[in-house]
This record gives sequence, C-alpha cells and structure tokens, in this order.
Amino acid sequence: LCGSLCLCVSLFTPCVYFCLSVCVCPSLHAFNIRPTFAIAACIVPHLSVTGRCLCLCPSGDSMLTAVSVARESGLVPPQAQVIVAEAVPPRDGQPATVHWSYSQEGPTPDSQAGAEPSYHFALTGRSFCTLLEHFPDLLPKLLLCGTVFARMAPEQKTQLVEELQQVDYFVAMCGDGANDCGALKRAHVGVSLSQLEASVASPFTSRTPDISCVPRLIREGRAALVTSFCVFKFMALYSII
Repeated sequence: LCGSLCLCVSLFTPCVYFCLSVCVCPSLHAFNIRPTFAIAACIVPHLSVTGRCLCLCPSGDSMLTAVSVARESGLVPPQAQVIVAEAVPPRDGQPATVHWSYSQEGPTPDSQAGAEPSYHFALTGRSFCTLLEHFPDLLPKLLLCGTVFARMAPEQKTQLVEELQQVDYFVAMCGDGANDCGALKRAHVGVSLSQLEASVASPFTSRTPDISCVPRLIREGRAALVTSFCVFKFMALYSII
C-alpha cells in the first residue's frame, strides 16, 4: 500500500485540512493492508475532533477505488453520500458544463430517509483541470467541501496544493513515491513516508510508513509556535522592566 498525505493549516483559523492519497499497488495484493486502514481509521477521527481537521483523499486510482479507500480509512462515514462532480470541457461549440451524480459505491439517498444528510464531493483529475480553467469560482468551494480526488496526476497534486495555499492555508504534504515529489516541494512542509525518492524532496522523513506521525507533527509544530511567542513576549517584557 502506497500513500501520500496533504495537511493544510489555515493562517487565520485553527482549522486543519488533511489529505490522504492512497494507491494500491498490484504487486502488494498478497499482503494484508487492513492494519494500515485500521491505523488511518483511528487517526482520521482524532484529527477531525481534536485537531479540527477536514480529511481529503487525492488518489491516482479510479473513482470507485478512491471512494472505497476513503470509506475504509474513515475519511467518508459509512452512511455518508458521495456526490461526483464531472466537469466537461467545451466542445462542438458548447460551453463547459458540470454534471452531478451519486457514486455507485455507498448508500443511496432513499436509504437515508429520516437521517441527517451527510455529503462528500468527489472529482477526477480531468474534472479538476476543467474546473481550474473554466470554473475558477466553483473550484475553491469544491476544494473545501470535497473529500475524494481520483485519477490525480503528479502535476495535478501539485496544483491541488497550490490552490489550497491560495485560500490562505498552510499545506503539509506527506508522500512515499516519486509522483509526490512535486507536491512535497510545493507544500510548506513535506513529510516522506518512505526512504526512497520522496525523502529527497521532503525536509522530514517518518520512521513509520503510515500516517500515525501526523498528530505528533501537529503537536510539535503548535508547541514550537507557542514557545516562540512566549520567548518573544518574555524578551519584550524583560527589556521594558
């Protein structure tokens, strides 16, 4: 199991955006990947509640695989609905359009009668590029309300980090492959989950090949920020006294 992670922190609000990109390698199908999903399923709710995080899942796999991984990892609750946004570029004299549909994987709207609706948006890399070019006003809303980003190319992951930075968020990217190097370099903080190519492009390297390092990274970062402010206050008051 190969994965990459993007963590975006707002400069003005305590919200944190956490993006997990997962790619299932065909050569690793014989291994048991359930423990990795179990770790993610424990970390994601912890980040959502205590870290005030919104989890996203950009992936190079198909839409159904990405949605399934998002549900296995706890990014999408079991009873939540996934709405797929398909952006079609202009052709044959017709303008660009956006089509909305429910994902084939997961519950249907009729099965949630009487329950509070929960929606998560999903789109592909091709739709992401179309929205970026023809619907620049709609893209920020989908970025903040979306959860699954399927068929994302390496350069599209980099563009995703850049678009999140444009809405005043600090971005920390975690990845384990060469296709994550661009996003690792573009992000404010890069964390490699492997000792391979990603470790060259990122300033931090995790000793564990999973996302369990993310809560510790947030705690250490916030502690360092608080300590710096306390030192500045102490020096200012000491000079006044």
